[in-house]
Amino acid sequence: MGYQSHSSTIAIAEESEIVAVIKPEAKSLSIISTKDWSTIKIINLNSKPTSIAYDGDIEGFFIGFESNSSLLLISSLNFEQLSHLPLDQAPTRILTTKDYLLI
Repeated sequence: MGYQSHSSTIAIAEESEIVAVIKPEAKSLSIISTKDWSTIKIINLNSKPTSIAYDGDIEGFFIGFESNSSLLLISSLNFEQLSHLPLDQAPTRILTTKDYLLI
């Protein structure tokens, strides 16, 4: 898999056997194991996330925030922040393909 065809509140990293779920009301990201459905980690995002997408090539989750027009990139391997990208416009949808990240 490795790519998403649409923006969502859930992203799957199939090769890592994890699901990432953004929780806008809690301003958080939950990382869940698909092996036993346990919560691996809850990450406080300090802002309301609006969308998430997974990119298998960089093994990371892109999380969009409309409130501050930015993207956050979190590793699917160690769940650490890799990058914070300010944008000119608020990201309402995030799509990943083999060659592109579409915002």
